[in-house]
Amino acid sequence: MVIASRPDAYALERAARAGIPGYVVARKDFASNREMTVALVDKLRELDIGLVVLAGFLHILTGEMVAAFPNAILNVHPALIPSFAGPGCYGLHVHEKALEYGVKLTGATVHFVSEECDGGPIVSQKAVEVLPDDTPEVLQRRVMEQCEWQLLPQAVSLFCQDRLNVEGRTVRILNAECRMQNAEWTSTLPSRSVRQKAMPGPPVTAVTSDGPFCGRKQGGTVGRMELLRLTPDTLRGEALFLL
Repeated sequence: MVIASRPDAYALERAARAGIPGYVVARKDFASNREMTVALVDKLRELDIGLVVLAGFLHILTGEMVAAFPNAILNVHPALIPSFAGPGCYGLHVHEKALEYGVKLTGATVHFVSEECDGGPIVSQKAVEVLPDDTPEVLQRRVMEQCEWQLLPQAVSLFCQDRLNVEGRTVRILNAECRMQNAEWTSTLPSRSVRQKAMPGPPVTAVTSDGPFCGRKQGGTVGRMELLRLTPDTLRGEALFLL
């Protein structure tokens, strides 16, 4: 499924063409971020969602979301966390800061979401070179194409294959044999853990506003990470993207 914070988000149209259900939870309809977060949590529970993917979702979600989906919310950040992360570091601002600082490498990070902004356990990272003539826009494009659009689908796939094991701040990627052993062990527990939430598992959700993964009809970026690549068959479960 796809949930957008704007009714005109192009992701909703793309989802409809792919036969993926879409919903709108608009920020303007709520008096505060907390009220919007509570409404989102209620919707996700109604849909029986097991993984939330923040794909360009720029609104601040409050603690109710993390409490409802511990280690089950993935976000992609356009820098190598902990560099250029935290409040105010989003979109083009991240790349402006990277160029101002003079770093030689930058990249993207996929991480689980915690109550600390950009502070959750890191799933994967990838770096690219910063070139002498880069502008923020050129660097943003390179990071998206070579890092973000590759890392996020990979991380979602690993989660849905039950291969992400969170130990404190460390995320370990299990091989197939370890995953099967882990599944046998967790099957004896009275409640589900993060490792049990895939194959076949409950649905996955993505949340977005109008970021690089949903694009705009005119004048904006349309990511190559098509929603068609994240269908139930691909994920071995339904996917909900918050856009």
